[in-house]
Amino acid sequence: AGVSFTIGIPVSAVLTAKVSPRAPFVASAVIGLLNTAFIMLCVQESNPEEERREVDLTKANPWGAIQMLRSDPLVFGVAVSYFLLWFAHTGLQVTWMNFFDAMHGWPASKSGMALSAFGIGVSILPKLILRYLTLPQAVELCLFVYAAAMVGLASVKGSDRAVCVVLVFACLGSTSLPSMLSLLTNQAPHNEKGAMQGATETIKTMCTIFAGPLMSAVFAYWISSNRLTPRPGIIFFCSAALLLLSYVNFHFTWKKHGSLDRTNALPPPPPPSRAWSC
Repeated sequence: AGVSFTIGIPVSAVLTAKVSPRAPFVASAVIGLLNTAFIMLCVQESNPEEERREVDLTKANPWGAIQMLRSDPLVFGVAVSYFLLWFAHTGLQVTWMNFFDAMHGWPASKSGMALSAFGIGVSILPKLILRYLTLPQAVELCLFVYAAAMVGLASVKGSDRAVCVVLVFACLGSTSLPSMLSLLTNQAPHNEKGAMQGATETIKTMCTIFAGPLMSAVFAYWISSNRLTPRPGIIFFCSAALLLLSYVNFHFTWKKHGSLDRTNALPPPPPPSRAWSC
């Protein structure tokens, strides 16, 4: 995801500049169709025949996903922290370009390059951090660092070098996203891990629906021309508060229900078969 994020932004910028503003959307649609065809025609089911389950349409919906996330107190608590984390992260995503324009006067090309570098960091750092920390340790550390980085982004002004240093810590903090996703996935049997990941996608979709407009509205309010002193950094203070809530909730959830962790309790998955057949 980090690599796609990194490549997609500059490619979209080139298509917009060289072709038209609609070109990135057309390219996205074509790539989506090719991806769908590849999955349908080439990707095989990884579970052996005896481990497969029939699709239950009564559970293949947002309500079914929420029910799955309420399966035990550990999963539910971590899911709440994951929701708060994504809510805060969405605030960064939807206001990134406008924030750096309002706060630092960066053109779209410069903030886009910074966003690409951010994506590279997100794709590299998780493997480095998880060499030295367990998943719960990584989640707690990275949530705290991410909150501190949001405060830094909201406060630093007038120094591109200082902004870049803060962005490095923001990359480190965003490692909490894949770490928490891995922790949630580990709680499901190997033939239900896809369902658990689908449930987490429901959380992300809910954040896109609600957090995107809300965080954009908060940002617009604080940079309004009607204000004597625009404060674009307020949006990242809001994100920092949500991240601290996520941290506190995760800390106490793990302290109280960590014994329910199934990471090492579940039987190992069967040997993988060929992932594709084309």
